[in-house]
Amino acid sequence: MLNKHRRLLVVALSLSMAILLSGCQQAADSSSAEQSPEQKEQNLEQLLSSNAEEVAKLVTYECCSHVVAKKSDTGWWTLKDRETWIEYDATCSYGIDATKVRTSIEERDGEKVIVVEMPHATVVENPGIDSESIGPAIERKGLLAFGDLSVDEKNEIITQAQEEFESEARNNAAMITRAESQAMKLLTEYAENASEVVGLDYKVIVEFIEQE
Repeated sequence: MLNKHRRLLVVALSLSMAILLSGCQQAADSSSAEQSPEQKEQNLEQLLSSNAEEVAKLVTYECCSHVVAKKSDTGWWTLKDRETWIEYDATCSYGIDATKVRTSIEERDGEKVIVVEMPHATVVENPGIDSESIGPAIERKGLLAFGDLSVDEKNEIITQAQEEFESEARNNAAMITRAESQAMKLLTEYAENASEVVGLDYKVIVEFIEQE
C-alpha cells in the first residue's frame, strides 16, 4: 500500500533553449530580409529538422513522492501479527521519445503552417529511490511476534512498494497529460521563434503520433 504526497517539478531548461535559438539567429543572419519566401522556408525546414529533437530532449516532468511501504503478517490468534512500515522518497521522470519528433511545413486551409508530430509522453526513467531518505522500519507486533526485521525482509518490502509505485506511475494519466502539455509548449515556442528568426510568420500545429 502506498501513500504519496506529490510535488511536481518542471525542468524547462530555458538556457538551453536560448542557445538553440541563438544558433538559429546565426544561421539565418542579416541577409534573410533579402531572401525569397522559398529560401526562407528552406532555412526554416533546416532549422526545425536539425533542432526539434534537441528541444524535445529538454522536456522533463518529474514526480517526487513520499512513499510509505507497508507489509502485514498475520499469526496465531493475532498474537503473532506484525505490521511494518518503511518510509522513503522516490522520483519518477516523464517525457517524450525525442527521436520520434517530426516537423514539416504544410498548407492547410489556404495557409502555410508548421506541423510538429510528437509521441505521447511516458515514463522515461525507472523510478529511483533516494537511499538517504529511507527511514527505520516501524513495527507494530503482537505479544508473540518476536525478532527484528531482517535486511532481506526490509529490501523485499521496498522492492514490492517500488513495483507498485512504477505501475501507478506508468498509468498516471494526470502526470502524462502534464508532461505532454509541457512538451507541446516547448516545441510550439521553439517552432514559432524559428519561424520568426528566418523572417516568416507561420502558425504552429502540434499533433500526436498514434501508436501503431
